Amino acid sequence: METTDGKIAAILSRTTVVINRGLLNGVEENDSFVIYTQLGPFYDPDTNANLGTTMKIWGTVKVKIVEDRFCIAETGYIFKHSFGLSSLFIGENIQLELPVKEEQIQKGMTKIEIGYLAKLSKQEKLTEEEKLESLISRHNEEMGISKGKSILKLNVADDDEVDENNL
Repeated sequence: METTDGKIAAILSRTTVVINRGLLNGVEENDSFVIYTQLGPFYDPDTNANLGTTMKIWGTVKVKIVEDRFCIAETGYIFKHSFGLSSLFIGENIQLELPVKEEQIQKGMTKIEIGYLAKLSKQEKLTEEEKLESLISRHNEEMGISKGKSILKLNVADDDEVDENNL
């Protein structure tokens, strides 16, 4: 099996890219890729010694479709809060956009280009208890509740079933 890190093979939209890695490389649905470019090397102005390199991270995409030799991945969503007179709280999910070069969408340094690197980030497998703790933590964060002040507490015995829909 060859390396899993890949490159952007095509740009389908501001939110969707094709990466040249697939099932044959160990990529699975819901894996993530970090899209980046290398910056450097940088040199010391006094000694001319090589100081090294770093990465410019452009965004993260999650694999939605996996074929043998490529995958299609999309950016995530954020919840945009809106406040109106007719409702106390309104909002919508907005998909994050990548700074792509418009002319490279299928139909430099300021835009993602074909050939940019994409580093695979395997999704961590969480236990039911860890999923519930994460949901509570996210809820508290969204509500502005500091740690230790939450009225939601995790109290699950080893044999208890956790149903995320009832939270």
